[in-house]
Amino acid sequence: MRVPIAFLIAVARVLSVACSSMLYHDTNRVSWKSWRTFSKFFGTTLVLGTGCHWALGVFTDRREVFLAAFVVTFQLLKVMVERLSSLPMEKDQGVPGEWHGVGSPSWQLERSGRLLEDSLGGWFRSRMACGWLGGVVLPLFCVVNPASAPIAAVVAVMFMVAGECIERSLFFRTMTTFKMPGNI
Repeated sequence: MRVPIAFLIAVARVLSVACSSMLYHDTNRVSWKSWRTFSKFFGTTLVLGTGCHWALGVFTDRREVFLAAFVVTFQLLKVMVERLSSLPMEKDQGVPGEWHGVGSPSWQLERSGRLLEDSLGGWFRSRMACGWLGGVVLPLFCVVNPASAPIAAVVAVMFMVAGECIERSLFFRTMTTFKMPGNI
């Protein structure tokens, strides 16, 4: 009876993350469209879920070496996807025949990418550093040095949570829209 309930709980969690990301997708804002939002939301779920499970395994004297490998893998994938999706688009990229002027979808994505490079660059680099420390460096350190694994696991989860909080803040702060004067 435990397996079907655990399966139903997992399905409900996946559906709730999908519904949350669909709320942002339906706003018709370019930087919140499908793959960007889905990759961030599901990436956060995978990284924090496996990271917390791994850290709890360290405290229960189960050597979760294989789970540390999953944490590292998921974090690396998430950081790569975030970095690639945050690069500013060049003005000549986009769909042929698509409007490329100020306020166009390519302009909005380019502006969001420029914000991450310029005025929000420190926050973005802090987010990347938290992701690397919490999701890659410290889990690998725990595998190499099991004696200090409990402390390193707690610090790793703290870095992962801090990185995801910064990422969520950047998710909202880099969303740009083109509006006429007077918010028309």
